[in-house]
Amino acid sequence: MKVRSLDADSVDTLKEAIANSMSDGFSPTLAIVFASVSHDLSAVAGVFGDTGMDVFGASSSGEIHVNTNAECVFEQSVVALMFDLDRAHYRLHLLDAGDQSSLETGAAIGSWAKSTFADPGLLILASGLRTDGEQLVKGILEEVGATVPIFGGLAGDDVRFQETVVFGGAELHGHAVYALSLDMSRVAFDGVAVSGWQAVGAEKTITSSEGNVVHTIDGIPALDLYKDYLGVASDTDIIIPEYPLQIVKEGYSVLRAALLTDPLTRSLIYAGTVPQGAKVRFSAAPGVEISAEALAEMHKLRMRTEGAEMLLLFSCKGRHMALGPMAEDEIKPMQDLWKVPMVGFFTYGEIGINATGQCDLHNENCVLVTLREK
Repeated sequence: MKVRSLDADSVDTLKEAIANSMSDGFSPTLAIVFASVSHDLSAVAGVFGDTGMDVFGASSSGEIHVNTNAECVFEQSVVALMFDLDRAHYRLHLLDAGDQSSLETGAAIGSWAKSTFADPGLLILASGLRTDGEQLVKGILEEVGATVPIFGGLAGDDVRFQETVVFGGAELHGHAVYALSLDMSRVAFDGVAVSGWQAVGAEKTITSSEGNVVHTIDGIPALDLYKDYLGVASDTDIIIPEYPLQIVKEGYSVLRAALLTDPLTRSLIYAGTVPQGAKVRFSAAPGVEISAEALAEMHKLRMRTEGAEMLLLFSCKGRHMALGPMAEDEIKPMQDLWKVPMVGFFTYGEIGINATGQCDLHNENCVLVTLREK
């Protein structure tokens, strides 16, 4: 399989980059595209579609592209992986959620995936602000079973928190899930989700919540409790994605970051379900140690995926905010392990299998995915 990557800062430079990539006869079938909402995303999709490529795309909150340039983290850009995988070896399905719950949407995606191949692997992109990512993953798993690998991310919108989209063509979908099913008999597909965030402070109880909306924690309005914990006076000063809640599940824990606040009800809206009655603790990044932990897991992934031909990285925007310029110091060494084309984006939630083998929605994680044609 031939794979090429690119980044561009406008639709015009995107056209030029694609033309240059295809000038020697390279004829890709599929483009995985992540792009800032500062661009006309319909036009972005159209540039790829005009060449005959299928498009699997999402809006982003920062873009990732590792190549020979010194810089690998971009803002307000377009990045893409283009490759010539036989169309018989993959299927695409874009499902508008409509009035369905995230659990129902996930079940519909899982049911479709079972019909694609005897042994499918799934990449998932979902509009990030109106999707309960945990319920989405749960619905998929209930249909396909725990052995099917599932990776992906919730779309972003440059931290505007207004509208995120997925796209396969000129039409943009603000409340939808886009799935790419890969035939695992023809494509080797693996990955790992890792965080490094550490729980801090006393254990607390979610005393009132509905799905991914948390009203009170220990009987205190959630927004007020966060303000007190972070020591800020104004609702507008609070930066909540960097301080997720750690929720202990059976045999592992997940982080849940709040994406939106509701100043009227003093509630917080999270990327995934935070069950009423759950025991939680605040968590924070300890520093560069989070990158060291991530790279340790990536080395383990490297040992079992030596022949990878391309890499995808879904990394949390909250992680990017916490690391700042050091985000590049985390990302580049990952690509160095394989030295193959790599793109990704900063998400509002990451989907992947952690080191214990559990697939879930995560926050503050980086999820690295490797692919190669068999």
